Amino acid sequence: MKPINAPRSDSGRFRLLARWPSFRARPYLQQEKQHGELSATQIGATIDLSSEEKALLQKIAANSEIDSLRVDHADWLEMNGQSVRAEFILSNLKRTNNESSSEGHIENILLAIRAENLLRQYQSNWLAPWENFGIQNAHWFRGYPSKVQITGRAFISLGEYLLQTLPIESVHLIAVRPLFSELIQQSHLARLKALDLRGNHLGNLLVAQLLKCPFLESITELNLASNSVHPDVHSLFSHDHLHQLNKLNLETNLLGDQLVDCLNFARLQELNIANNRIDDEVAQKIFDHPLFPNLKSISLANNRITSRGVQRLLQREESQLERLNLSGNRFESPLIIKLKQTPILNRLRQLDLDNLNLGDEDLINLTNRGTELPLRKLSIAYNLLGDQSATALGNSAMFTRLVELNLGHNRIGNEGLIALGQSRWLPQLSSLNLENNRLSDNGFKRFCESQILPITKLKLAWNPLSDPSLMAISRAPWSRSLYQLDLTGIDFGYL
Repeated sequence: MKPINAPRSDSGRFRLLARWPSFRARPYLQQEKQHGELSATQIGATIDLSSEEKALLQKIAANSEIDSLRVDHADWLEMNGQSVRAEFILSNLKRTNNESSSEGHIENILLAIRAENLLRQYQSNWLAPWENFGIQNAHWFRGYPSKVQITGRAFISLGEYLLQTLPIESVHLIAVRPLFSELIQQSHLARLKALDLRGNHLGNLLVAQLLKCPFLESITELNLASNSVHPDVHSLFSHDHLHQLNKLNLETNLLGDQLVDCLNFARLQELNIANNRIDDEVAQKIFDHPLFPNLKSISLANNRITSRGVQRLLQREESQLERLNLSGNRFESPLIIKLKQTPILNRLRQLDLDNLNLGDEDLINLTNRGTELPLRKLSIAYNLLGDQSATALGNSAMFTRLVELNLGHNRIGNEGLIALGQSRWLPQLSSLNLENNRLSDNGFKRFCESQILPITKLKLAWNPLSDPSLMAISRAPWSRSLYQLDLTGIDFGYL
């Protein structure tokens, strides 16, 4: 193979490593015998950061849990003319600390708004020193990127330095299949807490190699969604090799009854096995597994489970489930009757019942249970719910702890909307999704005038609203605390 023509500077070689596959980059590196492989130190020399700031960042990356190191970096930035970046770090630290207490809710909203505005304006500048890594979709936590999306090539060649200078705990790797044998040999995988490989279509053979990778023994989260994994003679999950794994995503594969074996991970607490063609027989095997009670979260969405298959789940009194997603299955109406009688409801913090053809009678049945629930998030979108359902929710004493409510894509009109707005039983509800319902300007105006809920996020997309509703929002006393408003698909004259 002929060597590739490329710039002979370190910066040019750096770009080559980040963006070209191994089999094309290596001939060029062989041509540059006097340089050899780029070390982390050589890569660092191409990054536009002062030695003092690099040292501060390396300390943060090596000790990501110590906030005082982040404060030290913010102080350095302030003294070196980067006050906005310093403000972003400190305000994010304050916001994280506020979340651990019941106080500071309004302050957190204002901090979140400010953080989003700063990121929108300055994120590209703040990530400029790592521009050639090809970082995408950075998720920021406590002032720094904690999760990023990069190519497999970039991670193999440059990931070591990236993890030395930023407190990144999770990476989403794309385009890894041609480089997979190299990827699982990278020792810097051991620095990660979470690895996201969704959408790479690795297949059984490569996934089996991944699960035996010695550098992933300390990984706590693994996402293998959409990887073309299917049942095999030898189960992929028959051995507990990833001893620290507590969160596993196998959504949109075809594993069938071998999904039962993934419960062999002794520390597993969160499991997503949505869209795997699970039927009643497989579901019951999962629910009967001796380690199933260890789970705190399970998504069974978009499978082939009926009310008969979920019966065993609802009977498990020793279950520790806090989050349950049953959306998009084939349940009959008696599911709601069984659900409201199960002890599982007394522990759930999040419940998803989307796309189950639920009607007003079903929801009224559920709200008649009477006992207050610990639910914080409830999603019942894409059903057949009308004003009676919304009124029943607003008048029920069961949901006093509810923070997020998703009623999108139903048949709720003005009567149900006003009932929700006037409810005294939803004192903590801050996020309300009413997109694609049957709201009108008159009803929404009354909602804005009477609404006593502490709403901070409101979705109204694809409702038949117009200018009067926009004016009602601007005049509502709660509009100052609103920091997310979705009006997609609404034809406002003012806009």
